[in-house]
Amino acid sequence: MIVLGLVGLPGSGKTTIAKMLESRGWKIISMGDYVRREALKRGLKPTRENLSMLAHRLREELGMDAIAKLCIDDIVSSDRNVVVDGLRSPSEVDYLKNRIPSIILLFIDAPIDRRFSLLSSRGRIDDPKCIEDLIARDNEEIRFGILELRDRADYVLINDGGLENLERRLEAILRDISSKIEKDPY
Repeated sequence: MIVLGLVGLPGSGKTTIAKMLESRGWKIISMGDYVRREALKRGLKPTRENLSMLAHRLREELGMDAIAKLCIDDIVSSDRNVVVDGLRSPSEVDYLKNRIPSIILLFIDAPIDRRFSLLSSRGRIDDPKCIEDLIARDNEEIRFGILELRDRADYVLINDGGLENLERRLEAILRDISSKIEKDPY
């Protein structure tokens, strides 16, 4: 089983890549879904402010690796390749690497204007309404340590073109991963 962790600033293309992998039979574990589920359990509306507050609260209650702890059972119990969408902090990556040493980290990067365009067309309640909202959200992610994860990533994918370009770049990474697994399956 391959576990691929996706990292990137909001709107970089993580979910699009996860869906591309899902169409190939991979299981998606969306870390944001675990925060949204927890919000529902606690009776909170899934607004950007509430989700952000809850993510901070969960980290206070369970540690900086809280979201990884919430989804680990679903990852390790999968009977197929897994893509973990939305890793945000070094603590989350360390937690997963301690339990899944073979996890592969893919950092997706995209220009801010492209990210804002993608997010504003998505239609989720927590999407930024203006570029300043996205910058504020970026700064929050940066405080979690997301840029450190770019330096630790096994692969960096630049999402600066259309879907076909993104698919080609992802396919090249998957071929490289497969060739490395064939050479050293353990």
